[in-house]
Amino acid sequence: MESEGDCVYGLLIELTEDDLETIRIKEGHPNYYKEIEVSVEKFDGKVVQGVKTYKVVKKHEKIEHQPPTKYYMQLIIRNARRYNFPDNYIDFLESIKTKD
Repeated sequence: MESEGDCVYGLLIELTEDDLETIRIKEGHPNYYKEIEVSVEKFDGKVVQGVKTYKVVKKHEKIEHQPPTKYYMQLIIRNARRYNFPDNYIDFLESIKTKD
């Protein structure tokens, strides 16, 4: 969900068409998540256009925050550390309450 003034760190990965189809199935595309294209600013300041990501479809949007599972957050935090995301972003991730 968009959040004005905030940013999200992540990884850019080139995928094969088969890989992309696997992700589409896992993300429930197009019934739960739709593909959107975004521009991504890399750590070196370069901007990559046309990056595919996923956004929940309108009929499944909820106004209130939907807490992730503890397993999911541990996965995100572990990889944030592995790929040297900024410490303040990792602190933010660690502050997110999980549903379990």
